[in-house]
Parts: sequence; C-alpha cells; structure tokens
Amino acid sequence: MPHGMSRQLTFGPPIDGLLDRLYELHTSQDAALGEYFSARAAEGSLDFNSFDERTNVFLRDKLIALDPVKAEFCYQVCRALRATRVVEAGTSFGVSTIHLALAVRDNARDAQTRGADAIVIATEHEPDKAQRARAHFREAGVADLIDLREGAVVVCDNTEQFRDAYAEYFEFIRDRRNRLQTLTLPFPGGLEFTVRV
Repeated sequence: MPHGMSRQLTFGPPIDGLLDRLYELHTSQDAALGEYFSARAAEGSLDFNSFDERTNVFLRDKLIALDPVKAEFCYQVCRALRATRVVEAGTSFGVSTIHLALAVRDNARDAQTRGADAIVIATEHEPDKAQRARAHFREAGVADLIDLREGAVVVCDNTEQFRDAYAEYFEFIRDRRNRLQTLTLPFPGGLEFTVRV
C-alpha cells in the first residue's frame, strides 16, 4: 500500500486482505482520475456542482473510497458511540461500508449493547458498483449486516478541497430548520462530520 495510505486497524483474514486489495485498486486509479479532471478543467467544460453524463460514465467503474485513516475514523466514532444502526450515503465498492459494518458488529457483541440489531443501511447509485460492493460484503463476511439500497448518492468527502461544489450541501446543513451541525475534520481534502441535534 502506498505511503500515506497505510491502515492502522486490523480485522484479520479475509477482511484485511480484501481491504488491502481494494485500496490498491483505489490507488491504481488515481492517475486516470487526475488526468481526466485536469483535462476537463483545461477545457473549461466541467461543473463540479453537477457532473455531466460524460463524467458520470467515466466514474462508473472507479473505486471512490475513503482514505484508510478516514474509514478507520468512522469505525472508531461508531464504536465510541456504541452505534448499532448506521446510515451511509454513497457506497462505491464498499470500503467504508465494510468498516461501518464491522463497527456495528463489534458494538452488538459488547455487553452493553448485546442483542441489539446491528445494521448498516447504505446507498449506491451505480448498479454495477452495487453488485461489486455486495460481493465484497460477502467476502468480508458482513453481508448480513448491510442493507444496500440502490439509489441517490451523497458524498461528504473532500469537502474542504471542493468547498464551492458543496455550496448547496452546506446551505442545507446551515438551515436551522434541518437541525444539523457540521464540523470539517482536518483530514486531507476535508471530511465533513455532520450530526442531527
């Protein structure tokens, strides 16, 4: 795994091997992503607020994964909160979803939450990605903990790097009627941590 992408948590086989393999795939696509978005930016034809069909087609087979440190942060937050039910928007190939499923599984095993129903409700817009994610969930042994629903995608990663692209998202969060609070965490690119109050 490349420098800066190392994982700190280990879950044992087959999960660690699967995550390493998925992160290698993620890293192998970085150059293509950089070239595509650089070319589109040079053309002046890319709107980060609303991807066109050309961009959507390009992204269909790309693994968009939280960096390991971000995924592990999500695992640790869920563990600290003793969460046994989590909702995730935007699964891609399932990397972050696996971390969330492991957290709810581990929480459900703890004495204080024993017997709680552990579930991650996740979404994915692209049918091919959803299919691949389900295969990864089975391989990791957490498929029974995940209810993957195909539909809308909301991504809250890189919110500092692409602040303007998230203008509507932040407008929604800051509307007091929605009873949300948010914090941009200091991970590379920014990671938005939003809670309902």
